[in-house]
This record gives sequence, C-alpha cells and structure tokens, in this order.
Amino acid sequence: MTEQAFLSIIADELMLDSTKIELDTPYRTLPTWTSLNSLLVVSRLHEETGSMITAADLAKFNTLAELYSLISPK
Repeated sequence: MTEQAFLSIIADELMLDSTKIELDTPYRTLPTWTSLNSLLVVSRLHEETGSMITAADLAKFNTLAELYSLISPK
C-alpha cells in the first residue's frame, strides 16, 4: 500500500480532507479521532492489507507514519 493510499483510507474513515493530513500528523490530534473511529480505521486497514494493528500499537505510537510502518512492506 502506498503512503497516499494509506492516508486516503485514514481520511475516508475519519471523514477528513486527505490533503489536510500527512504521515507526520499525530493521529490523536485529528478532530474526528475517537475510540470508535480508531476501530474503524484498524478494521479497514486489516481489510485492505491483512495487517493487524492492536490496541497496544495504538497506545504505543503517536503519528500516522508509525501506524503506516506496521502495514508497509519491510
């Protein structure tokens, strides 16, 4: 998945303009980031990539780049 596709999924699920977010954005500062929306994001990323992001990952990481690193090819 490309960085742009990742950001597009985040924007879609959080109902944001994808041009207003970047990988270095701290996701907890996004206006529509809630516990429910975080589950929607995690579910959609799992659907699209097969990668699992856990609650521990969400607690440990701060930026969208850190979340992207979990699903991007190594």
